[in-house]
Amino acid sequence: MNISCTKKLLDELNIVPGERVEEDPLFSWHANLFDVGPRKAAILVNDKARYCVLLYNLEEPQLKRFGKIAADAIADVMLNEGIAANIVKDYLNRAGITVYLFGRYSTG
Repeated sequence: MNISCTKKLLDELNIVPGERVEEDPLFSWHANLFDVGPRKAAILVNDKARYCVLLYNLEEPQLKRFGKIAADAIADVMLNEGIAANIVKDYLNRAGITVYLFGRYSTG
């Protein structure tokens, strides 16, 4: 799974961006970190479907495992939307490991 991050998010995660893995845009996301009052939040937007997932009240321990938190949130939202568990599991398996990027927006 490619997650193209804003500079602010990459700085917060203390991650050096990797090289883009070419894959179906359905498995690529863009992420931005922002403040809501004293709390941190992140929004993930799927490059292909423009599907959005909001992560709210992020704290240091969660940011250290952002890839896992993001994948879990994507799965939770899909399950709550009524998508079958086996389809969600297949999606996450096909998405693969998380690669953080500082990249330009893909039109998918």
